[in-house]
Amino acid sequence: MNITGVPDLLSNQRFRNITSSLSRQLEAAGLELTTGQHADINKAAGGDLRRLYLMEAGVASENAFKDAATRAGARIETALNAVELVRNSTDGLAIQLSAAVERGDSMSAERIANGARNTFGAAVQALNTRYAGRSLFAGAEVNRPALPPPDDILTAAFAAAAGAPDAATARAAMEEFFLSPTGGYEASMYQGDDATTRMQVDDGVYLALEPNALDMPFRQALFGLALSVAVTEDKLPANTAERTESLGIAAQALLNAQPGLLDISADLGGLAEQAETAIAEAGDMRIQLEMNLSDILSVDLYDAASRLSGIQGALEAALTVQSMTRSLSFVRFIQ
Repeated sequence: MNITGVPDLLSNQRFRNITSSLSRQLEAAGLELTTGQHADINKAAGGDLRRLYLMEAGVASENAFKDAATRAGARIETALNAVELVRNSTDGLAIQLSAAVERGDSMSAERIANGARNTFGAAVQALNTRYAGRSLFAGAEVNRPALPPPDDILTAAFAAAAGAPDAATARAAMEEFFLSPTGGYEASMYQGDDATTRMQVDDGVYLALEPNALDMPFRQALFGLALSVAVTEDKLPANTAERTESLGIAAQALLNAQPGLLDISADLGGLAEQAETAIAEAGDMRIQLEMNLSDILSVDLYDAASRLSGIQGALEAALTVQSMTRSLSFVRFIQ
């Protein structure tokens, strides 16, 4: 009887090593076919994992910039809508009021001006617009609205004109209140600051949201509206002719505000376009980085399936040979 010796033991060990290696390859090939990515990332990256980490960090960064640009764009659009509300509500009033005054129709002029208090309130509300909890027209101030309630502003403006001996003096006092740097509007009504809000939308790229409630076009519009309210609510010492004259000055103030309001809208529109560009560029860069990552990490599914099939065949053959070898060893053992 022959005893199985060292050669058989070595042969069995060799087959175990082969089948174990093929099993690991089969598992890796199955994982690649399932995930569509290389199982050995280090090998796929040519041993340079740092490049992959930088790409992944770049994808995260571009996502963050895209989100920031999206928020900036929404903030700018909200501000633009607020400015357009002020412009549209005062433009029509200015044209109608001016036309009535020019044709000497005092009754129509006062009828048109009767809605000035509501328009004033809407304008102040627009300037107090907030986005994501932050005032849009208060500079860098984050906790307070740009302006107090509209009735408080009107009360302060009327108080500034109180006691005036005539309509001209009262008008001058109200104009001083709204338009002068030392007037009550800037000194005590405005609750924001002069700082410009800067919004980062890309690496080293910022958009500046500059308009605030101190800008002269807003002040001219509020002065024109407040003067109209003063006339219709008998806050000025004036006869009929002086009342109509005051409404004419109010209409002119509203008309003077329109070019500046239009400029502010145009500037905000330009910022909105820059935000859209930043969103698109961040999205494009992210896609490019993701494609680069995919080129490194992804496997061709057809090749992966072929490789899996080949490894399966090799493993089956190895197991068959191993089984046959064990059978021959057993035969030799019993002989």
